[in-house]
Amino acid sequence: DKLAAYRAHLAKYVPAEVAEAQAEGVANGPMVGTPGQIAERLAQMSGLGLGYAIFYLPEVAYDRSGLALLTKEVLPALASS
Repeated sequence: DKLAAYRAHLAKYVPAEVAEAQAEGVANGPMVGTPGQIAERLAQMSGLGLGYAIFYLPEVAYDRSGLALLTKEVLPALASS
């Protein structure tokens, strides 16, 4: 749902093919999924030596719900693992 909303938001400002390419780039990123899936991937990567991660939240300027999920669900799950 968040990806569809991102795509729709972009389509208001850029040509459809640009919006689609951007959305596909986000969709194919390594940290796409439910908060539980993302926490699990990060825990696995931590086990391989990952010390920090930088997140790209493309919608954060106008929709903070993804940031809220990250801080309320993903990060606490990592802290307890």
